[in-house]
Amino acid sequence: HKKVEIHDNQNEYSFILKRQFFKPSSFYIAGEYNILGIEGVKARLGGYINNVNIEANLIYALKESEPIYWNQPSYMSYPCVYTYHPLYIGGNVGYGFIVLSRFRITPKMGAGIMKVRGTMIESGTHEIQATDGYSIPLQAGLGIDMVVAPSVAISINPYYNYAITKSELYKTLSNGSKTIESYTSGFSI
Repeated sequence: HKKVEIHDNQNEYSFILKRQFFKPSSFYIAGEYNILGIEGVKARLGGYINNVNIEANLIYALKESEPIYWNQPSYMSYPCVYTYHPLYIGGNVGYGFIVLSRFRITPKMGAGIMKVRGTMIESGTHEIQATDGYSIPLQAGLGIDMVVAPSVAISINPYYNYAITKSELYKTLSNGSKTIESYTSGFSI
């Protein structure tokens, strides 16, 4: 938008226009593939109001953890074997900077909950119920968006997670499994 004042009698005017791909206020839906940390599909729903970004996101893991063996500290017992499937639900807030009309860079902060659900794949001598655990991570990241066509953008979102609290089961699992620990601690993209 530009206001123009005309002070002559000329009847013809010409202007050079540039498309504004990103606007300070907008809405988006994004589908992504998340790697490092938790590998899976990610859905983001959010928007910008005067460049202030608010979004909700969900990550559904495509792979379960490696088998985890649970055993009683008794002689000659056979372990229960579980695998764990993670699900992340969270949200972020940030501020978007529009650069050269085709790029937007958005520093973000947020939090969420990582839930792991265990499935017993082999029963042991003493069945151990170790099915549900959770962790609450804080998240700091950067959204980098590039427009490739009107209303279509490519997005890269590197971020760092730091778990601020863990259930007792999640603490035990993350101590024994680097995979489960990486769900809520470390880098992801």
